[in-house]
Amino acid sequence: MKENLKWLMLLPLAIVLAVVLALVIPRIFSDDSGSDSNGAGSASPNQSEAVQQEITDIQKKIDAANELIAANPSDAEALKELGISYEEIGKIQSDSKDLNGSLRSLKNAIDQFRRYLVLRPDDTEARIELGLAYVEMGLLDLGERELRTVTVAAPANQRAWHSLGWALSQEGKVQEAREAWLKSFTIDPASSIGQESKAFFDQTAQNQPLSTQAP
Repeated sequence: MKENLKWLMLLPLAIVLAVVLALVIPRIFSDDSGSDSNGAGSASPNQSEAVQQEITDIQKKIDAANELIAANPSDAEALKELGISYEEIGKIQSDSKDLNGSLRSLKNAIDQFRRYLVLRPDDTEARIELGLAYVEMGLLDLGERELRTVTVAAPANQRAWHSLGWALSQEGKVQEAREAWLKSFTIDPASSIGQESKAFFDQTAQNQPLSTQAP
Protein backbone atom coordinates (compact mmCIF):
# COMPACT_ATOMS: atom_id res chain seq x y z
CA MET A 1 0.00 0.00 0.00
CA LYS A 2 2.84 2.42 0.84
CA GLU A 3 4.40 1.77 -2.56
CA ASN A 4 1.10 2.64 -4.25
CA LEU A 5 0.88 5.88 -2.28
CA LYS A 6 4.44 6.77 -3.32
CA TRP A 7 3.55 6.44 -7.01
CA LEU A 8 0.37 8.47 -6.50
CA MET A 9 2.42 11.29 -4.94
CA LEU A 10 4.72 11.30 -7.98
CA LEU A 11 1.85 11.36 -10.47
CA PRO A 12 1.27 15.18 -10.39
CA LEU A 13 4.98 15.79 -11.07
CA ALA A 14 4.90 13.43 -14.05
CA ILE A 15 1.85 15.23 -15.45
CA VAL A 16 3.52 18.65 -15.12
CA LEU A 17 6.69 17.35 -16.82
CA ALA A 18 4.66 15.90 -19.71
CA VAL A 19 2.86 19.24 -20.21
CA VAL A 20 6.15 21.18 -20.24
CA LEU A 21 7.70 18.82 -22.81
CA ALA A 22 4.57 19.01 -24.96
CA LEU A 23 4.87 22.81 -25.05
CA VAL A 24 8.64 23.17 -25.47
CA ILE A 25 9.56 20.45 -27.98
CA PRO A 26 7.15 21.57 -30.76
CA ARG A 27 8.42 25.14 -30.41
CA ILE A 28 12.00 24.01 -30.94
CA PHE A 29 11.34 21.79 -33.92
CA SER A 30 8.46 23.67 -35.59
CA ASP A 31 9.15 24.16 -39.28
CA ASP A 32 10.02 27.85 -39.74
CA SER A 33 11.74 27.30 -43.09
CA GLY A 34 11.13 29.24 -46.26
CA SER A 35 8.62 31.94 -45.35
CA ASP A 36 9.17 32.82 -41.69
CA SER A 37 10.46 36.37 -41.40
CA ASN A 38 10.48 36.73 -37.61
CA GLY A 39 10.80 33.22 -36.12
CA ALA A 40 14.25 31.65 -36.37
CA GLY A 41 15.86 34.96 -37.24
CA SER A 42 14.28 37.03 -34.47
CA ALA A 43 16.46 38.52 -31.75
CA SER A 44 16.06 37.53 -28.11
CA PRO A 45 15.44 40.29 -25.50
CA ASN A 46 18.43 38.97 -23.55
CA GLN A 47 20.87 39.60 -26.40
CA SER A 48 23.05 42.69 -26.58
CA GLU A 49 22.12 45.55 -28.88
CA ALA A 50 25.05 44.74 -31.17
CA VAL A 51 23.98 41.09 -31.48
CA GLN A 52 20.37 42.09 -32.13
CA GLN A 53 21.53 44.46 -34.88
CA GLU A 54 23.64 41.73 -36.44
CA ILE A 55 20.66 39.37 -36.46
CA THR A 56 18.45 42.12 -37.91
CA ASP A 57 20.93 42.69 -40.75
CA ILE A 58 21.02 38.98 -41.58
CA GLN A 59 17.22 38.84 -41.35
CA LYS A 60 17.05 41.38 -44.17
CA LYS A 61 18.97 38.94 -46.37
CA ILE A 62 16.53 36.20 -45.40
CA ASP A 63 13.55 38.39 -46.28
CA ALA A 64 15.07 39.27 -49.66
CA ALA A 65 15.80 35.62 -50.43
CA ASN A 66 12.27 34.61 -49.43
CA GLU A 67 10.86 37.15 -51.87
CA LEU A 68 12.92 35.64 -54.67
CA ILE A 69 11.81 32.12 -53.75
CA ALA A 70 8.17 33.22 -53.60
CA ALA A 71 8.53 34.34 -57.21
CA ASN A 72 10.58 31.30 -58.22
CA PRO A 73 10.67 28.28 -55.84
CA SER A 74 13.58 26.82 -57.86
CA ASP A 75 15.85 29.83 -57.36
CA ALA A 76 18.95 27.90 -56.30
CA GLU A 77 21.04 30.90 -55.30
CA ALA A 78 18.26 32.24 -53.08
CA LEU A 79 17.95 28.85 -51.37
CA LYS A 80 21.70 28.80 -50.74
CA GLU A 81 21.57 32.35 -49.36
CA LEU A 82 18.79 31.28 -46.99
CA GLY A 83 20.83 28.32 -45.76
CA ILE A 84 23.93 30.42 -45.15
CA SER A 85 21.97 33.20 -43.44
CA TYR A 86 20.06 30.88 -41.13
CA GLU A 87 23.31 29.11 -40.22
CA GLU A 88 24.97 32.45 -39.39
CA ILE A 89 22.07 33.42 -37.14
CA GLY A 90 22.16 30.00 -35.49
CA LYS A 91 25.83 30.47 -34.58
CA ILE A 92 25.16 33.93 -33.17
CA GLN A 93 22.24 32.64 -31.11
CA SER A 94 24.34 29.75 -29.84
CA ASP A 95 27.07 32.14 -28.72
CA SER A 96 24.38 34.23 -26.99
CA LYS A 97 23.07 31.13 -25.16
CA ASP A 98 19.76 31.30 -27.03
CA LEU A 99 19.52 27.52 -27.43
CA ASN A 100 15.94 27.32 -28.70
CA GLY A 101 16.51 30.07 -31.25
CA SER A 102 19.75 28.44 -32.39
CA LEU A 103 18.08 25.07 -32.90
CA ARG A 104 15.28 26.62 -34.95
CA SER A 105 17.74 28.56 -37.11
CA LEU A 106 19.97 25.54 -37.69
CA LYS A 107 16.94 23.44 -38.65
CA ASN A 108 16.00 26.12 -41.15
CA ALA A 109 19.55 26.15 -42.50
CA ILE A 110 19.50 22.38 -42.95
CA ASP A 111 16.15 22.50 -44.74
CA GLN A 112 17.36 25.15 -47.19
CA PHE A 113 20.70 23.45 -47.90
CA ARG A 114 18.92 20.18 -48.60
CA ARG A 115 16.51 21.88 -51.00
CA TYR A 116 19.44 23.61 -52.70
CA LEU A 117 21.47 20.41 -53.05
CA VAL A 118 18.58 18.71 -54.82
CA LEU A 119 19.06 21.32 -57.53
CA ARG A 120 22.87 21.46 -57.38
CA PRO A 121 24.17 18.24 -55.80
CA ASP A 122 27.78 18.89 -56.86
CA ASP A 123 28.21 22.07 -54.81
CA THR A 124 30.80 20.82 -52.31
CA GLU A 125 30.87 24.02 -50.25
CA ALA A 126 27.11 23.90 -49.67
CA ARG A 127 27.41 20.26 -48.63
CA ILE A 128 30.16 21.18 -46.18
CA GLU A 129 27.87 23.82 -44.69
CA LEU A 130 25.08 21.24 -44.44
CA GLY A 131 27.42 18.86 -42.63
CA LEU A 132 28.54 21.54 -40.19
CA ALA A 133 24.93 22.59 -39.51
CA TYR A 134 24.05 18.97 -38.71
CA VAL A 135 26.96 18.75 -36.25
CA GLU A 136 26.11 22.07 -34.60
CA MET A 137 22.56 20.83 -34.12
CA GLY A 138 23.87 17.66 -32.45
CA LEU A 139 23.12 15.32 -35.36
CA LEU A 140 26.70 14.12 -35.43
CA ASP A 141 26.32 11.01 -37.55
CA LEU A 142 24.51 12.94 -40.29
CA GLY A 143 27.16 15.64 -40.24
CA GLU A 144 29.95 13.11 -40.54
CA ARG A 145 28.15 11.42 -43.43
CA GLU A 146 27.83 14.64 -45.44
CA LEU A 147 31.44 15.66 -44.82
CA ARG A 148 32.78 12.24 -45.75
CA THR A 149 30.77 12.48 -48.96
CA VAL A 150 32.70 15.62 -49.85
CA THR A 151 36.11 14.14 -49.04
CA VAL A 152 35.32 11.22 -51.35
CA ALA A 153 33.99 13.41 -54.17
CA ALA A 154 36.69 16.09 -53.78
CA PRO A 155 39.70 14.57 -51.96
CA ALA A 156 41.76 17.74 -52.49
CA ASN A 157 39.19 19.94 -50.72
CA GLN A 158 41.13 21.09 -47.67
CA ARG A 159 38.14 22.60 -45.88
CA ALA A 160 36.24 19.31 -46.18
CA TRP A 161 39.00 17.39 -44.40
CA HIS A 162 39.38 20.11 -41.78
CA SER A 163 35.62 20.17 -41.11
CA LEU A 164 35.46 16.38 -41.01
CA GLY A 165 38.17 16.40 -38.36
CA TRP A 166 36.15 18.82 -36.25
CA ALA A 167 32.99 16.73 -36.68
CA LEU A 168 34.81 13.55 -35.67
CA SER A 169 36.27 15.29 -32.61
CA GLN A 170 32.76 16.22 -31.47
CA GLU A 171 31.86 12.52 -31.67
CA GLY A 172 34.86 11.59 -29.54
CA LYS A 173 36.65 9.94 -32.49
CA VAL A 174 39.90 11.70 -31.71
CA GLN A 175 42.28 9.45 -33.64
CA GLU A 176 40.15 9.66 -36.80
CA ALA A 177 39.89 13.41 -36.32
CA ARG A 178 43.68 13.71 -36.12
CA GLU A 179 44.02 11.74 -39.35
CA ALA A 180 41.58 14.12 -41.08
CA TRP A 181 43.44 17.19 -39.79
CA LEU A 182 46.76 15.75 -40.89
CA LYS A 183 45.31 15.20 -44.37
CA SER A 184 44.04 18.79 -44.38
CA PHE A 185 47.43 20.13 -43.31
CA THR A 186 49.34 18.20 -45.98
CA ILE A 187 47.09 19.58 -48.75
CA ASP A 188 48.32 23.13 -48.06
CA PRO A 189 50.40 23.67 -44.91
CA ALA A 190 50.70 27.43 -45.49
CA SER A 191 46.97 28.21 -45.71
CA SER A 192 44.93 29.45 -42.75
CA ILE A 193 42.90 26.22 -42.82
CA GLY A 194 46.07 24.14 -42.87
CA GLN A 195 47.47 26.06 -39.91
CA GLU A 196 44.25 25.59 -37.94
CA SER A 197 44.27 21.87 -38.74
CA LYS A 198 47.84 21.68 -37.44
CA ALA A 199 46.83 23.56 -34.28
CA PHE A 200 43.93 21.15 -33.65
CA PHE A 201 46.22 18.20 -34.36
CA ASP A 202 48.72 19.47 -31.78
CA GLN A 203 46.04 20.28 -29.20
CA THR A 204 44.61 16.77 -29.31
CA ALA A 205 48.12 15.33 -28.97
CA GLN A 206 48.38 17.26 -25.69
CA ASN A 207 44.82 16.33 -24.63
CA GLN A 208 43.75 19.98 -24.76
CA PRO A 209 40.02 20.70 -25.20
CA LEU A 210 38.83 21.92 -28.59
CA SER A 211 36.23 24.57 -29.30
CA THR A 212 32.71 23.30 -29.87
CA GLN A 213 32.17 26.08 -32.42
CA ALA A 214 32.20 25.00 -36.05
CA PRO A 215 35.34 26.01 -37.96
